[in-house]
Amino acid sequence: MTKEKLFMGVVHEIKNTTATINGFLQLLVREVRDNTRARRYVNILASELDHLGRLIEDGLYFSWAGDIPLGKCDLAAILKRITDRAACLAQGSGIEIKVNTNPCPAIYGVPELLQHLLWNLVANALAALPDSGEILLELEPVDANWLRLICRDTGIGIPAADIDHIFRPYFSTKKTGTGLGLPLCKRIAEFHGGRLEVESDQGGGTSFILWLPVQRGRTKNQ
Repeated sequence: MTKEKLFMGVVHEIKNTTATINGFLQLLVREVRDNTRARRYVNILASELDHLGRLIEDGLYFSWAGDIPLGKCDLAAILKRITDRAACLAQGSGIEIKVNTNPCPAIYGVPELLQHLLWNLVANALAALPDSGEILLELEPVDANWLRLICRDTGIGIPAADIDHIFRPYFSTKKTGTGLGLPLCKRIAEFHGGRLEVESDQGGGTSFILWLPVQRGRTKNQ
C-alpha cells in the first residue's frame, strides 16, 4: 500500500468511526429524552466528538506532505454533494442556499481534497448565518484555462483587523474552531495549482473566490 492510499484510508476510517459514534449518541438522546440533564450531557458529547473529528481530520490534511496522484474531477458534481449536505443542515434554519453552475470542463485534482475544501467554505458560510440569510455558490469557466467558484454569504462579515490573519494556521475567531480550516483550504487550492481569495465587508457578508486550473501544472499567477 502506498503512503498516499494509507493517508486517505486513515482519514476515511476516522470519518466512519466518528459517524458511527455520533449515530449511537443520537439514538441515546432518544432514550434519555425525559431526562434533561442526561440529554444535555449527550448533546455535549456529540458536540465535542464533532469538534474532535474536525480537528483530527483538518490536522491530518494540513500535515500531509505527500504527492497524491491527480485524476480528472467533475467539480460541479463535487459541489452538488456538498450543497445537498449543507441543505440538510440548513433545513428549518431560515438559510437559503442558491447554486448557479455553468457547464465546466473536468479538471485535474484529488476529489477528496477538493470536497474537503468546498465543505470548509460552505461550513464557514453556514456558521456566519446563525439565524437566517443566503449562501450563493457560483461555478463557471472564466476562460479555456481556469474555473472560478465563488462562495458568498450574507452573514456578519470578517472584521478588518482579522482579514489578514484568516489563512494563518491556528488563527480562529470561533470558540470551537480548529484554526486550520481556511489555511487548509488555501493549501489545497495551491496544491492544485490554484488560489483562494477573500473579500469581506463587516456586517455585509463574505465571499471566498476559488480559482482552479483546467490543465495540470498551470498556476494562478501565470
